[in-house]
Amino acid sequence: MRRRQGQFASVRNVPVILDLGHWGLKGIVGDDARRRITIPHALNELNRDDWNNLVEIGDHAHPGYIQVGTRYYEVGEIAQRHSAVQAESIARYRRNYYGVLMCSVIANLFSPDEIEGAVVFASYPPGDRRHKDDLEASLLGRWEFVNRRREYNVTVRQVVSYTEPLGGFWNWVILEAPDGRHYDNRDYDPDRATLVIDLGGGTMSMLPIGRDQLPDFSMAESFPIGFNSVARDFQRELRANHRDLFRAARVLDDGLLHEALQTGRFYGGGMRDGMDVSTEVSRAMGRLLDQFRAAYERLGGPMPYGQIILTGGGSAVLGEHLRMQLNHQRVAYAHDNPHEMHFANVMGGLKAYRELFGVMDDAAQTDY
Repeated sequence: MRRRQGQFASVRNVPVILDLGHWGLKGIVGDDARRRITIPHALNELNRDDWNNLVEIGDHAHPGYIQVGTRYYEVGEIAQRHSAVQAESIARYRRNYYGVLMCSVIANLFSPDEIEGAVVFASYPPGDRRHKDDLEASLLGRWEFVNRRREYNVTVRQVVSYTEPLGGFWNWVILEAPDGRHYDNRDYDPDRATLVIDLGGGTMSMLPIGRDQLPDFSMAESFPIGFNSVARDFQRELRANHRDLFRAARVLDDGLLHEALQTGRFYGGGMRDGMDVSTEVSRAMGRLLDQFRAAYERLGGPMPYGQIILTGGGSAVLGEHLRMQLNHQRVAYAHDNPHEMHFANVMGGLKAYRELFGVMDDAAQTDY
């Protein structure tokens, strides 16, 4: 059987692109970019009694529940509601964490008759490069799982791993024509190095990329402060400085918070002209900017780079604040649509897959 959608894949060998991220795992089908999913990094293992109770009341048919082999899990938002503990760094690179999340992504993107085998492009944070073999081992091999009463039997035949900021770089450099052909971004200066700054939900990474378009891991910087930390600090500052306004608001709308972080004005409560919250924004960004400035100085500041690329979902909101700190003439975003910025790294992986498909003889051994 051959899938109706898609240029490359047969049911026996489907390309799946994963951005493993820190806060959320994103998946996209390598030959049909309209198929995509984001799953929060949250996973709880259930015991057999818990699973039997779910089966008895029919809740096991919820997409957030999955049986992998003989083990049972709740994944994503439903696990978050039950106070799932997020694994960190090397603790994630095992079959009963990233492997289970990958199975959940596949179950959300495919029906069982659409996929028997997969080639997986998977990203990792620059600081975890030493664990890339563990990452690949956590995804490879045969997977039998059940989701929404549907039984899957999928073999991941090959894993190609790449670092997340490199995905953002690829997404900016590789442009697609309407007919699907690729060409280089004319704004790219291949005679100068590039600095990619990836602001995700849980981490910020900074990765120089040389004129050969390969990352310089010896200069990579990464620290565990991301957009979510800034958003939490900002909300605390708002509530502390405007207690009367926010006393009755248990939950603040993410859209209002993100807009306020981006513009320095809060438009909730019917305020047509908005309330100046620039002081709260500056305080909330303090820890992030301190680490950012120190890392930028260690990387040589603006002089070594022909262009600086901002990627990751957090850069869609805080990118202009970062741009002010860079003192650089050529700062670009990895995606031209800010609402799609959180998909920039995985879209870059998709473009690289399309560039390399059928060319790379031993892709799983190539170090990106």
